[in-house]
Amino acid sequence: MPEPDPAEDIWAGAGPWATVTLPRGQRLRVIVTGRRRTPDGWWYEVEALLWMRSQQPGGSWAPEQAPVRFDVPADRLEPITGQDYTAVRTVDERIPRPWKVVIYSPPPDDGPAGMLHRKDCRRQAQGGLPLTDEEAVDTVRGSLYGPENRIVPCEHCRPHKAPLWLRYPPRPGR
Repeated sequence: MPEPDPAEDIWAGAGPWATVTLPRGQRLRVIVTGRRRTPDGWWYEVEALLWMRSQQPGGSWAPEQAPVRFDVPADRLEPITGQDYTAVRTVDERIPRPWKVVIYSPPPDDGPAGMLHRKDCRRQAQGGLPLTDEEAVDTVRGSLYGPENRIVPCEHCRPHKAPLWLRYPPRPGR
């Protein structure tokens, strides 16, 4: 049976496609959603489109595609010719990221769009995007000057009181 062309279905714009070799040798087409450089090497974050049951109006069930996320070591991922991987989100975990920003979804109408925390903050919600010192400062200072996407510092862990803010003076015009 020929393999379907991902460019022909609704997932065509989801991201670049690649082929993954699974532990028992099976090959699977996946969407590449990110890559991480760890002290042990590169890992790719991918999504495979698998079947799931979807309940329809009236109680019947129908098959539907659903993305399943997992990580793959770089040596098990094979790029597909013609796919553009330049826009894939890349994180280098070897660079210290002592801050996390939690984005509210959906953002409140009259409040901040998110909150910056120290990495070890006890009040921080699970998840959050890890940030370097410079990224944390840019996130808070850069977003305070526009009404949309405003990120505020946590009042519990007070990241804006850390000595790093002294190393990054405000940019001219802000």
